Amino acid sequence: MGLPRFLSFRAFVTCPLQDAQALSREHTANACSRPIGSCSVDRNCELDDTFHIASTLQGSFKSCQLSHAYMVEYGLMDDTYLLNLILRAYGKSGAMLDAHAVFNSMRRPNIISWNTLLGAYAFYDQSDEVESLFNSMRQRNIVSWNTLITAYSHQGKCRNALYLFQRLFEECELPNDVTFINILTACSKLAELQTGRVIHVRIHMCGLDMNVTVGTALVHMYAKCRDLDFACNAFYQLPERDVVSWTSLISAQAQLGSADLAICSYEQMQQEGVLSTKFTIESILTVAAKKLSLNQGKALHACICFGCSKPDVNTGNSLINMYAKCGSMRYAWFIFECLQSDATIVWNTMISACVEELYYLQALSLYNQMLQRGLCPDEFTFASVLSVCAFLLSFDIGMMVHSQLLEEGHMQDLVLSNTLITFYSKCKAFDEAKFVFKKMQVHNVVTWTSMMAAYAQTGLYEQVFTLFSEMQLQQVRPNDFTVITLLVACADSIALERGRELHAWIALERNGCFSKVSNGIINMYAKCGAVEDAFSFFNHLGCMDNAIPWNAMLNGLAYRGHGRATFAFFKRMLKEGTEPDEWTYVALLSACSHSGMVEEGIYFFNSLVCNSYSLLVLQHCICLVDLFGRVGQVLLAISYFCRIPFLPDVCSWSALEAMCRAHRHCVWEILATEHILEFDRQ
Repeated sequence: MGLPRFLSFRAFVTCPLQDAQALSREHTANACSRPIGSCSVDRNCELDDTFHIASTLQGSFKSCQLSHAYMVEYGLMDDTYLLNLILRAYGKSGAMLDAHAVFNSMRRPNIISWNTLLGAYAFYDQSDEVESLFNSMRQRNIVSWNTLITAYSHQGKCRNALYLFQRLFEECELPNDVTFINILTACSKLAELQTGRVIHVRIHMCGLDMNVTVGTALVHMYAKCRDLDFACNAFYQLPERDVVSWTSLISAQAQLGSADLAICSYEQMQQEGVLSTKFTIESILTVAAKKLSLNQGKALHACICFGCSKPDVNTGNSLINMYAKCGSMRYAWFIFECLQSDATIVWNTMISACVEELYYLQALSLYNQMLQRGLCPDEFTFASVLSVCAFLLSFDIGMMVHSQLLEEGHMQDLVLSNTLITFYSKCKAFDEAKFVFKKMQVHNVVTWTSMMAAYAQTGLYEQVFTLFSEMQLQQVRPNDFTVITLLVACADSIALERGRELHAWIALERNGCFSKVSNGIINMYAKCGAVEDAFSFFNHLGCMDNAIPWNAMLNGLAYRGHGRATFAFFKRMLKEGTEPDEWTYVALLSACSHSGMVEEGIYFFNSLVCNSYSLLVLQHCICLVDLFGRVGQVLLAISYFCRIPFLPDVCSWSALEAMCRAHRHCVWEILATEHILEFDRQ
């Protein structure tokens, strides 16, 4: 005996799931006692229930279960339309076992049923099930193909997506805009320009190159393939351009270094009356931070915020970054205070801005405020604070940050562990640096290089080379900083033969390309006393239009006390048209100091002050003080030290203290020591 359908679906879903069957039995019993004619409302009730079941399936997982139970109870399991809705609802809720059970129970699954289950598996990244289901489909439509291509693209299986796209054409299926958008995403991730151009041709053949969404995807693809000309062509061929396409173009121009074009595009977008989104604003502010002057930045700010009383967190964050990069920490602080935000990203941006602009104490103050307000610093916060501690040699604060990292479980973060090693090595806390290194489960090239630098700073040069050998055994490829660290270790330990071996290894590994490590090689040879080798390598480099390699050669000669050779090389530098910088004069004054050439030292210093005063730095003054001290003119050195037009740093006081101790000038030795201790207390 079939169940009469008198129970309203609305009544069914308002009760708890466990009471639904009891309620249906009660209504069934009541229905059996009614006159037969009263069943005439049943057909209308079926249509009404179908409508309400369909509506309920848009709701929660519990509503889906109730709907499914009602359909089972009242024999609606032959309704493919409703079963597809149940299937989709289970799929959206992640109940894949339930979804599969519903699919298997369907007597007549249609193409929508197959695609719905396929889409559910794809959404939850179950790629094996997606492939198996797709291959078992007897009938497919473009939705089926799109579902699998989308799944591959989003899961990073871009080669699979391209293969499937080719297979689609072989099976004579016509792609649509969704197909091309997703295959362009795959092509973008692979950054394969030629493949992208082939897809562009097929888009044109299908008549979809005028589609705004497809055109925007083309712009994005060409940007990722670093072809700005094609990106611009694809954009300007669009019959109409929305804010998404404009944002893609501006982002492309920004990413590929065409800041002027990005700003012009933004202005053109505004002239065409297209309203910016937060993504557009963030893109243009990123460009502005790299390119604009402060006044241009202010004008852009006014243009962006016209009609807005207060920027949102993301826009405000970008404005802080822009003003800091434009050199106005004052306006950056103003935006930060206006935001009144507890978002960690905003605090991170402000702390990072302070670090970049050398406002180290303000950065530490912001970090302290974060803790007082109960905000949670993240790995970016900790990295910035540790870099400040490394610069200020703030060992106690750095130790406190290390404790927080341990408490909050951040020690598995590779970047933070590397930063900790650098911090401890700067503070000469070698044991702590070694402890962090040994506790790390993974070592990358930065880790190895940081640890080598720590060994080098403490004079443990043999350990530097041992660590390099271990690094090679681990098959970690050294970078430029690794090579420079090794060259410095060779130079400081006067290990000429080891330096020559390293030079030969660099030549072999880099096919004779020395562009970024050439200064280190020159410095190594010069400091090891192999001046002829240094000259030979310098001449091998060819024409040089910047002062850096010249300075390396000058420093090497100065370090070995070759004063006359240093001056002769400086004349050659001027003759070949290379403009000296502040470090050139540091090398010259250092040569005078090491060679005891007082008159020449005074000459070069006066020449610097009279002709290139803008280049004057503290190191020039300390070199002159050191020169006077080396020739025994201590009172003249102290007198000049007192008239230095810069605030002496800890290195300056240390140099003065060493000079006074050597010449037994007790009063100034004590005074210098007190200043050094004051720096330590800070």
